[in-house]
Amino acid sequence: MIPTVRWEERRRSRAALGVPALITLFSVLCVLLLKVVATYRTGSIAMLGSMTHAAIEVFGAILAVRVRLLAMAPADHDHRFGHGKVEALAALARVGLVTGAAVIILWSATRALAAHDYLRDVNFGISVSLVAIAWRQALHGLRRRGYGTSDHLGFALPLTDERFGLATILNLIVVATLTLDHYLHLRGVDAVAGVMIACWLAFRALRAASVAFDELMDKEWSDDKRTRFLAIAAEQHGIKGIHDFRTRRSGSRDFAQFHLEVDPSLSIVVAHRIVEAVEAALGARYPDTEVFIHLDPQGHIDTTFDLNEADVMPKRSSDTSR
Repeated sequence: MIPTVRWEERRRSRAALGVPALITLFSVLCVLLLKVVATYRTGSIAMLGSMTHAAIEVFGAILAVRVRLLAMAPADHDHRFGHGKVEALAALARVGLVTGAAVIILWSATRALAAHDYLRDVNFGISVSLVAIAWRQALHGLRRRGYGTSDHLGFALPLTDERFGLATILNLIVVATLTLDHYLHLRGVDAVAGVMIACWLAFRALRAASVAFDELMDKEWSDDKRTRFLAIAAEQHGIKGIHDFRTRRSGSRDFAQFHLEVDPSLSIVVAHRIVEAVEAALGARYPDTEVFIHLDPQGHIDTTFDLNEADVMPKRSSDTSR
């Protein structure tokens, strides 16, 4: 079963790249520019971390839009399974960017601690952080009211979906470290905060890399999802067995394939109707999954690979009546 491409969804995604999304992106760039200036004027490592996170958000938002549209492109002659894996490749690119940023922040923090650097123009840095917090709360409020947002795109969702997310926490950390370092004379707290931010960014990069790697390596579904999927297939009448069940994920789509056993005395027409019934049942419950079914007569097991289970059909009391 190969579902048709959802052209309507693709059209809505392209249409969403309008004025509201551009205004959101423009405001993000303005805040990022303020943070660049604040980082230069204050010399704060914590501000550097906050600025780096903002830059990664902007890059990720722009990349998410382009990648999302590419991943939704229909299968073609050279990519018959679609373009879903481009999302995992983009995730790895972002991981490299985040990792590099974490290294730069860590190096800057170490140098600041060794040189005993003092902060400058602290009030400007605090003001920029407060403006960034207010801006995020305003966009979050607009998103909650449904203005200029789209759940498909990277503009609105990663940038404005959290009222008290990581970006806000980083801005508060900047305000706290600038205050403690400059006004309470706790020297070095800004650099320590920078180290903490770098470690957190590195942790997030490692976690994202693990997810992207699993997708590129065609990791199997979870046992729970596999069990639920097979239970739906096994509910259809006429099925005598299921074997060689394999699954994977590519972008926003899942893929599942298995061998379906039926009574060998059935005609091709009747056996084909059973397959169609299984496809319809699975398609109704898993619309984003492409299902590939190979038909076998009952008792014919052609498994040649140890990891392909010879029989994975759920056992039910009704089986004996078939």
